[in-house]
Amino acid sequence: PGDRLRLPGQPEAVAATNSGGGNAPATGSGASGALNVGRIQNVEGNPNVTPAFLQKVNAMAERLGTKPEYLLAVMSFESGLNPKAVNGDSGATGLIQFLPSTARGLGTSTDALKGMSGQQQPQYVEKYFQQYEGKLNTLEGVYTAVLSGTARPDPNTTLFSSGTAAYSQN
Repeated sequence: PGDRLRLPGQPEAVAATNSGGGNAPATGSGASGALNVGRIQNVEGNPNVTPAFLQKVNAMAERLGTKPEYLLAVMSFESGLNPKAVNGDSGATGLIQFLPSTARGLGTSTDALKGMSGQQQPQYVEKYFQQYEGKLNTLEGVYTAVLSGTARPDPNTTLFSSGTAAYSQN
């Protein structure tokens, strides 16, 4: 999102904006141009995705050196952008499904996270991602930071080996 495409024989494309239709909000997005939320699942019509929430995500992305679309896509996949989402098997909670041990390491708990709004929880999302600054410039980098606990921006990186518990769980 936000990239310019040039096709042979066509005039230069304009920067992407909210192309998803409907009422999905769009805000400014620093280095990536207009924040394009129209193509991210669970955004449109989601009561947790307010203009104020999008501003927080946009500002967080700018501080972390990533695109807000990457953060939104990962939060959408992990929790449906619901700060109160809880995984019944692991106890993982919140926007990026913080494990109980991860929450403790960030100075909070999954119970506290579950009680937070979409305006409060992003501070912990940002605190989590700060350890990976410089490795969040791809969607793969952002997502692997959550999935495996190690940001790996290279899409060709193998995360889990066949036959391991991590492989079968993921």
